[in-house]
Amino acid sequence: MVLTRTARRRLENDIGHDLRTVHIPIGSSTNLTGKPKFSGITIATWNIVDGRGNRLEMACNRLQRINIDIAFLTEAKLNERHATFTYDYNIIATKCSNQHQGGVALAYRHSRDWHIESPEIFGDNVLKCIFVHERQRTILVGMDIPPLEEYMNTIQ
Repeated sequence: MVLTRTARRRLENDIGHDLRTVHIPIGSSTNLTGKPKFSGITIATWNIVDGRGNRLEMACNRLQRINIDIAFLTEAKLNERHATFTYDYNIIATKCSNQHQGGVALAYRHSRDWHIESPEIFGDNVLKCIFVHERQRTILVGMDIPPLEEYMNTIQ
């Protein structure tokens, strides 16, 4: 699904900013008429500014409305007291030790064409998982590098 500029702006103003999406075609099957039918997955990154309160649920509601399958939500600022399932999305998040910046959350929904395996958390700002589809395995990494970080401690 391609978002119009107005729809993207409306979503960003409500929850956060810098919503980026990519649609990846995966798999093929046939429909009842025998013609090939292609399925795909839409992956997004989105700076939600703050996931505390009900903002994480609001972000998942918006993701569901625009049909996003997997999203890395940056600047989540979560501290292990958050929903783990909402609006059809499983949520895994880093525990953020700084209440003013950082944190990443992974929101994904179930599919019969693909699944997420082995989510791992590395510190406050890095989250990794394995995206499995067909016979392929792809590593997905979501990270939030704070703007004032000078020595690249997040990725070391």
